[in-house]
Amino acid sequence: MMKYCFFFFFLFSGYTILGQDSARIKAVDYAKLSEFFYKKGDNEKHKLYTDSLLHISEKHKLADLELLAIMNQGVYYKNTNQLKKALSTYLIVLEKCERVPNSQKNKIMTMVNMGNIYNRIKDATKAIFFFKKALPLIEKYPNNGYIKAGVYSGLGKANSILNNFDASFEYQYKLKHLGDSLQNIYLQVTALTDISDLFNKKKDYINGLKIGKQALQLNSTFNDSILQKDMILLNIGLSLKGLKKMEMAKTFFYKAKRVAIDKKNDKIEMQAEKYLADIYEQLKDFEASQKSQKRFLELNTQYIEDQKETAVLDVEKEAEEKIKTVNEKSEIRIHILSTIFILLLIVSGGFSLFYRKRKRQIIKQNKQLQDDYGWLKNQNASLKENIQQLSKEKSYKENSSKKYKNSSLKKQDREQYMNRVLEYMEVEKPYLDFDLTQSGLAKKMEINTHHLSEVLTLSFEQNFYNFINIYRIDHAQKMLKNPEFKNYKIEAIAYDSGFKSKASFNRVFKNVAGKTPSEYRKS
Repeated sequence: MMKYCFFFFFLFSGYTILGQDSARIKAVDYAKLSEFFYKKGDNEKHKLYTDSLLHISEKHKLADLELLAIMNQGVYYKNTNQLKKALSTYLIVLEKCERVPNSQKNKIMTMVNMGNIYNRIKDATKAIFFFKKALPLIEKYPNNGYIKAGVYSGLGKANSILNNFDASFEYQYKLKHLGDSLQNIYLQVTALTDISDLFNKKKDYINGLKIGKQALQLNSTFNDSILQKDMILLNIGLSLKGLKKMEMAKTFFYKAKRVAIDKKNDKIEMQAEKYLADIYEQLKDFEASQKSQKRFLELNTQYIEDQKETAVLDVEKEAEEKIKTVNEKSEIRIHILSTIFILLLIVSGGFSLFYRKRKRQIIKQNKQLQDDYGWLKNQNASLKENIQQLSKEKSYKENSSKKYKNSSLKKQDREQYMNRVLEYMEVEKPYLDFDLTQSGLAKKMEINTHHLSEVLTLSFEQNFYNFINIYRIDHAQKMLKNPEFKNYKIEAIAYDSGFKSKASFNRVFKNVAGKTPSEYRKS
């Protein structure tokens, strides 16, 4: 402990008289050292250099590096299972990103780290939301391998929590291929460790042991590394336990526990003690079993408490944001309440008429959507060809329709735009992004937003969301009928098809297809 104190003093005293340029150079060095020890799995030295980075960045007003330091603090808290502190730190980073120029990359990395926190507290739905929100943003940056790797790993873990093992394997093998292409041992070991864990969860202990040993061997080539050694040893122990090789499993669980204690990784220590307690009991060593059981209960109590506190903090933050929004609007509402009250008295008679009219419009729109989709799903051609044909049939009414006379596009131009939209939908599949908006799609296609709206309205007689949902439902139906996805939960299919929630997916699916997703899958 004393050597760290002297070392820490040396770090701080070394730059008290640095100029701005020299300070930035020194700060970058600390950032590199922080990253180096993070990859080695040395949490304490990672934190030491992170604190040094934060100190010099604050002192010399290096806003971008200060942001990186705070984010690294969050990583330390996450890796040492201080989940509430980690989430609080990431929320601070997101807030600061709004004020610091050119901080988009830090924002993306923070979103990925927040996804990892939600995985830790088993909120896989929210984790997937953050990972998928980050993924398209990552593509804007060159040399984005590490961040993309974090997303693949996180999505793999989230799908594993939801028992969507096929999707989980897909993302973990993407991570492995990325590590291979970058010749990056850290990413390769991470992928192999997670794949070994997946095989164990599927009770395929032979492959779990095989991949676990590969991970351990590769990890040993990373000089002086304890990288993910605790998790690798734990996975090998689980495989051996599943294969009824209790003595060998005990050895690996004990090694995993020792490495976890050195890394201050309470979660792995807790899991190791749990399995050791079971093995000792089977081996009739009841004293050792009781000791491991006691330590497991101590760690588990703290772990559950931390998960609860983190979940409460998340709920509190969401509530705070809602209250803030309400407060910002409340003053305006107070001024207009009296006016609204008077207007309500005036229009109360007309409102009933408006409501009935609006209800008829919605019923008509839903009927139109069902008819269009019913026509489409009975065809053998591709969805793109079907929509083109449907558009042609609708265009016969063009001459007699008043709305076409007000169009800002000529018929030929509108058809060109229509074909561009259909081609883009088929090739790029933008509908899988659940944050997609009409203006966002127009920007991606380099089309004027008004022209896009006009094409959707006049060529397809659909508003933006109905049009997008036709593609999403078509994608979902293919997944529901594909044997490869038979173990996928409905919620996972909803997210993979571009819906933000299971509730909206069920509602739109039934509205369009006439059945719930579960009923459709069984039919």
